[in-house]
Amino acid sequence: MPETSDLGRNFDTQHLDDIYDQAYLLHCWAIAPEERDWKYRLSIYYTKPQDSGVFTCSTPRGLTNSLPVFVTDVQCGRISGLGQLRVRMEGTRLGQSVHFHCPTGFRLNGTANLTCRASGEYN
Repeated sequence: MPETSDLGRNFDTQHLDDIYDQAYLLHCWAIAPEERDWKYRLSIYYTKPQDSGVFTCSTPRGLTNSLPVFVTDVQCGRISGLGQLRVRMEGTRLGQSVHFHCPTGFRLNGTANLTCRASGEYN
């Protein structure tokens, strides 16, 4: 059942066709000024690998666009300190960072921060 937002755009949880009958995805017509030229915006949150599939968005005029989505658990390896090198890890998942520092009297050669990338490696 469509609901209307306070900005007059329609929210419709039945409008998105996906390969999972039980999937409930948050989606709506784009309301940000820089997104108004887009036909449709799809936001997917809290996914699991089994949520992978082809998602098809339809406009009210019947135009469609399909997008394959592949969900995978990306983790980079743990990094530990060597000698005087100190390491603080936010975690090993995609987007999390590793921060390096040295105690007083030592100098860090190289980058002070690395981030876990989609490749499963740090940049």
